[in-house]
Amino acid sequence: RESMKSFPHAATSMVEPYRTNGVYKFLTLLGLFLAPFYLVYLWSNRRSDIKSFSSFFFVGEIINFVLGLLSRLMMWHRQQRHMCRLDALSPPFPREQWPRVHIWCTHYTEPPADLVDTLRQSVQLDYPPESYVVTILDDGYYKTKGEVYEKTQIGQQMEDMIGETLAAFTQLGHAGIKKTWREVCPDERSRSYRHEVAPGGSSIIEFQVEGLPLVRFVCRKKGPDSFSKTGNLENALWNIMEDDVNFMVLLDADMAPRSDVLQLLLPTMLQYRDSEWKPDWRTAFASSPQDFKNIEHVWGASDPMNQKNKYFWQILPTALDSLGLVHFWGTNVAFFVPALKDVAGFVYACITEDTATGAQMHRLGWSSSFVGGASLSLFTGLCKENVEETFHQRKRWCQGNIQHYLMELDPPLVLADDFRHPPYRHELRRRLQDVKDQDRSKRAPEPISPEDVGAESRRSRRSWKWKVLRELAYFPCKNAFWYHLQPIYYYSIALAILYMGQPPFLIDSRPIVNPLDFFSRFHVVLAYWLANSLANFFGYSYILDDPNNPNSPLWRTQQEHWGYAWIRLVGLVEGLWSARTGKQPRWAVVGAAGRFNVFYELPNAVAFVTMAMSMAVVVANYCIAAGFGCGSELLPGPSTVPASDLVGCLLACFCVLFLMWPVTSCIFVDLLRIPPYYRLGSIVPTLLAATLQVGIGFALFNAAPRVNK
Repeated sequence: RESMKSFPHAATSMVEPYRTNGVYKFLTLLGLFLAPFYLVYLWSNRRSDIKSFSSFFFVGEIINFVLGLLSRLMMWHRQQRHMCRLDALSPPFPREQWPRVHIWCTHYTEPPADLVDTLRQSVQLDYPPESYVVTILDDGYYKTKGEVYEKTQIGQQMEDMIGETLAAFTQLGHAGIKKTWREVCPDERSRSYRHEVAPGGSSIIEFQVEGLPLVRFVCRKKGPDSFSKTGNLENALWNIMEDDVNFMVLLDADMAPRSDVLQLLLPTMLQYRDSEWKPDWRTAFASSPQDFKNIEHVWGASDPMNQKNKYFWQILPTALDSLGLVHFWGTNVAFFVPALKDVAGFVYACITEDTATGAQMHRLGWSSSFVGGASLSLFTGLCKENVEETFHQRKRWCQGNIQHYLMELDPPLVLADDFRHPPYRHELRRRLQDVKDQDRSKRAPEPISPEDVGAESRRSRRSWKWKVLRELAYFPCKNAFWYHLQPIYYYSIALAILYMGQPPFLIDSRPIVNPLDFFSRFHVVLAYWLANSLANFFGYSYILDDPNNPNSPLWRTQQEHWGYAWIRLVGLVEGLWSARTGKQPRWAVVGAAGRFNVFYELPNAVAFVTMAMSMAVVVANYCIAAGFGCGSELLPGPSTVPASDLVGCLLACFCVLFLMWPVTSCIFVDLLRIPPYYRLGSIVPTLLAATLQVGIGFALFNAAPRVNK
């Protein structure tokens, strides 16, 4: 679709607002208007016999209203950005003038086979081979014994894999590869060299094949503190890459790019001025969504663990793009390198350096853009292939969320010194303060380079209005704790009303005599719920242009929200603990049994079984009390709870089970050891479909009049 569009003169992209934006905004405002009446109704109709429980529900609904409103405001205006390729720009951009680019691919201990497609496709991009370099940043090539660096087995395997992959592109095989080796040693005279990330320097193995870009294999010699992925990236940024390179693309090991990836990512950071195409000095980076090729093979077409995560990687970014506040997700991103260096490089001491680094660029006024959509996927990789790895990944993201929040809050006497004052945090704070002082003084903003033409534009994005918008864009990340408490809150509410047999508020169903009565009756509750539900529907209108939706992204997003609630809270606690103590917590638990991680997975299974068994016990007790008059008085019975009320309570609990089922079904697969994961997801609906007629038969049998002969 990008190549079919006609772009205006000097335009690098065109944005197309979603047609459903108007309806979405109206429903959001309607929900905001109805919210006070909804909350007043809940308060004035609290049940006197369970007033404490009703008050708990009321407070929870206030918090959920605020969280929901902020989420909807964040999605206020969605747009699809259509990119103009470099070779289609008008005025034309000659290929020989296209900017130099470095493509970074990070590696640690992943199997070398995971990088084969990434490397193979990276060296075949539709871009002049002399204008870009493919760099594999390897953190697993060396291990230390005392002060000696020794090559590891996986390091040798990586080196061999690169040679084998490139040899396939030349008729001479390995003989057609020019291979050189050099060392980058710490230079005490260089102020830019960052010693902490590579105190032993780096080994650089370069592979050159005629007609292909240069391939660099960078092997970092780490110190006692490797600084993890941040250290690997910092080493490449400050110690390896040439200073005259303005653009860099960052990939995870398994993310294979499309051939035209550079032609579509770079234009959003360019501007036509002085009769040529140059960097615009306003856009710091362009992010593109993650896509995975192994989901159906591992998890089945239904994707029960929501590995596609379409809300986070496809739907939300279309709204953030309208603000220029798209997040940096750690991979599939093109950087304008001077913007990255403007914030002193990648953020240290945060386990998810990506989001925190992108946020600091936004604080300085840099913008970002989103390149992707239902019909445009620039990278394809591999998702996690079991529950434990997936849970660990989501836990890690939440650790980073709370660390990002604490990093910017910076409370004294609370955080570990290593967390508050990691390398270059002082330089970042000083840069932010200098810019703040400069803006207050009303002085002309200082450019960071003689070519910098975006200083004034960046200052305009540092106003109080943009500060509010930035906080809104990062609110779900920095305040993730509240969102991940929601499923646990609603689970406890559902379980409580099941055992009580009644909701936490009275149902005022009196007829409406005059229009104002609407706002004091139960009708306002239904209207509030309906407005928010329809707003959610129109917020996911992305599906209208995406034919690949075997399951609704809205369902899967909600089910993921419930299925990952426990492990995300664990991640938030670990992130808080590590920021407080400077150490990663170790839980004293049973541990993993085979592929089943007891600490990660068992709570979900227990919660699911508890809810299902509670429903069975309550229903059985009700039937026994109705038929024999001997049920437990502690549970709902016909004498205290009408059958219609009990059905409503059971429906609420069934919704909880429905939302928990996809992720929990995969946990049951681990527990019962019946892989692959898609089997159980297929067995249940197939069994229901096969036996549906039996259920209909029983219903007809019970409803039919009895015939006595």
